[in-house]
Amino acid sequence: MKEERIAKTITMAESFFRQGVLKRAWSLTWTHKSLWFFGLFAAILAIGEEYDLLLRNVDILDSVQRRLDQWRIIAQQGLATPFINDLGTFLRTNVLGSATIALTWLLSILALAWLIIVSQSALIEGARRHENGKSLNLLEGFDVGMANFWPVFLLNVIAKVFVYGALLIVIVPLGLAYIKTGNHTVAVITALWTFVVLFPIIAVVAFVTRFAGAYIVIKRFPVRQAIAAAISLFRRHWLVTLELALILMVISFLAIYTVVATLMVASGFPNLSTGGYLTFLVLLGFLFAWLTTFKFAAWTHLFLRLEEGNAPSKLRRIIHYVLGVHSELPSKPVITRAGR
Repeated sequence: MKEERIAKTITMAESFFRQGVLKRAWSLTWTHKSLWFFGLFAAILAIGEEYDLLLRNVDILDSVQRRLDQWRIIAQQGLATPFINDLGTFLRTNVLGSATIALTWLLSILALAWLIIVSQSALIEGARRHENGKSLNLLEGFDVGMANFWPVFLLNVIAKVFVYGALLIVIVPLGLAYIKTGNHTVAVITALWTFVVLFPIIAVVAFVTRFAGAYIVIKRFPVRQAIAAAISLFRRHWLVTLELALILMVISFLAIYTVVATLMVASGFPNLSTGGYLTFLVLLGFLFAWLTTFKFAAWTHLFLRLEEGNAPSKLRRIIHYVLGVHSELPSKPVITRAGR
């Protein structure tokens, strides 16, 4: 009886990969390679990327103390004042050159931001059409991106402001105390406190942003309604959301380190020619384009299943079954096609 229960449990867990969002995301990624173009640009911003989310927050434990030391040295020695004065002198004496540089940077940033936001919408719509057995070409992707540009752009801005606002609220008081006193204990407390507080905040903002983007592109919700609906969806299905995030984090880790290590060994990195470096960067670009397309597809397919009520937490079902909370396995949900 115990062996039968374990076998059924393993089968139930495997069904998540065979018939769930990951299988659909994999199918989309390999059958609609035109979406890799959008995946490449969406990877630049990548709000809530699971692997990057973990690295950034683990790095806080080391980087916060290091940056506090740098700020303290700058504050004590007054190094910021000469830099500001030199910058002001350069701007006054090189008006045309400064304006040209500033305009070039501004136009480049705006063009890149436009491509990033358009790409996010295109990937979400591409996954929705794949759910219905359809495809999305590049021109249609740009059309969808432009139609949803301002709502998705505003959503990204709100997410960034919230995260960096939380960062300032958490780190500034303790950071100022360290700069003033130089007490190393304060720096350690600041790093730990920042990690403990910011990690769940960034994670929740990332998940809500994923769902809110889907509500905007797929359901045509305005930004405020999309955020409210996304928060409600996450509250109801936080466990299955975390499950997918953890799975994608593992996939990202394995894909990045396996491919990068293989490329470095095969190419003899870092002793490469200019052409070798360019080839290396192009291959990395393909990797991140594929990986981002796969992740957007997975999150969008999960969103569609959650909206249908067809994505119960596998972890919860497995735990309940192993512990004997239920006398038998719940029936497998029927996956229907989502449409507008």
